[in-house]
Amino acid sequence: MDGIEAANSAGLMGNAVRRPLEARWAAYEEEMRRLVDATYRVVERTGSLDPTMRDVMRESGLSNQAFYRHFRSKDELLVALLDDGRRRMAAYLDHRMSAAPAAPGKVAAWIEGVLAQAGDPVAAARTRPFVAHQDRLADLCPAEQRDSVEAMVRPLRDAMACDVGR
Repeated sequence: MDGIEAANSAGLMGNAVRRPLEARWAAYEEEMRRLVDATYRVVERTGSLDPTMRDVMRESGLSNQAFYRHFRSKDELLVALLDDGRRRMAAYLDHRMSAAPAAPGKVAAWIEGVLAQAGDPVAAARTRPFVAHQDRLADLCPAEQRDSVEAMVRPLRDAMACDVGR
């Protein structure tokens, strides 16, 4: 980017471009959230990792066009759900671990958090199909699978590394 382009992107012209994009971005985020939440509900209700697109679209109230604006396939949506669930779990575990003052307590908080989620009937109903089919999803999207596992395991590994470093 030369100096003129940089000045325009930072000035009034840049603002004029960003303003409508921000509104569109917010609408797309809302569509994504509706698709993800609807798919969670359908998976929870059916216990199947293979919900029909018709059920997901009906539950979300969105069109097929909205779906394909965000995902290339149903499998890509399911990998996104698996990643979303793991990242939510990672945030939950990180919150629990932050209350512990030392590494052993952080490790215990991580383990207790995983067990608490496994014992929660709603969380278990949402998670069971993904756990049962995680190898299939890993084959479809190995990088995404690896990254979401890493997000969940990193706080435990970091806590254990702090304890070893003492």
